[in-house]
Amino acid sequence: MPRDIAPPSTSKLSPLVILYIAAVALPVRYSIGPLQMTGLRTFLALVLIPVLISYSRNRPAKGLSTDLLFALFVAWSAVAFSQTSPEHALENSGALLLELLGGFLIARQYVRTADQFRAMITVVFVAILLSLPLAIAESLTGLPPLIVILDAIPGVSSVPPISIEPRLGLERAQVFFAHPIHYGLFASTLTALAVVGMVDHWTRMVRFLALGAAILASFLALSSGAFLSVLLQVFLIVWSLIF
Repeated sequence: MPRDIAPPSTSKLSPLVILYIAAVALPVRYSIGPLQMTGLRTFLALVLIPVLISYSRNRPAKGLSTDLLFALFVAWSAVAFSQTSPEHALENSGALLLELLGGFLIARQYVRTADQFRAMITVVFVAILLSLPLAIAESLTGLPPLIVILDAIPGVSSVPPISIEPRLGLERAQVFFAHPIHYGLFASTLTALAVVGMVDHWTRMVRFLALGAAILASFLALSSGAFLSVLLQVFLIVWSLIF
């Protein structure tokens, strides 16, 4: 791993962002002593220091107070964990540092322009589109294909399949997350990003295809909380179009 990762050109999306989204969708788990590691935590542990170096050398001109607040929140949470759950303080603090601050810094450093943001939306759309066959299969059979395949590989473990009572005659799809709610919320983020964020950059057909993928994927999680996120975004989009 290089000591520094330079920010990409203002019109291109860094491979780090693509790898980050891929790591989110890779449900691999293993243990290092008392620490529970995932594919995402492993990726963030490898790139956090280089990203911090790159950030220190190319700090954004605006929003530094927000960056400081993120760092202070992680520090304060570590203090809180040491008091409320000292036996898990190291694991919880490390996970928060990697997943919250690490993910934030990758976005802060490598998604700075409108072109980069639109490229990121495209990657999320592709990820959700590729997940839909897995979600449909799981909804019909109750077995998450990717998780089952990873569990069958010697030396590799994945998140445990969730056994929840079916709803509307369908099994709840977790796909590559620890819980169906997580998958539904992940898919719901594409709703406004596709319809509003890609205006004048995707055709209307592609935008509504992305909207349909977001709604279907979120629905297959069969989570009222996740689907409420989709409905709120749709209502706000309709309100905006009307007024």
